[in-house]
Amino acid sequence: MNLKSTFASNSDQAILEEAIRGEKKALEDYNEILKEADLPAFTKAVLENHREKVQSALDHVKTMK
Repeated sequence: MNLKSTFASNSDQAILEEAIRGEKKALEDYNEILKEADLPAFTKAVLENHREKVQSALDHVKTMK
């Protein structure tokens, strides 16, 4: 995320868009990692839990936009 320029613009819209972009990227990364077939069950469960929280945060930020 390019937070410095986003905050420098002092635009709520720009900040929300940057947050959405960052959360979407995090979800892509989690989804890619979770495709690994050889993850231990505990690790997979932790990653899935984190992914769900990122998705929830993304949904929340989208409603603020």
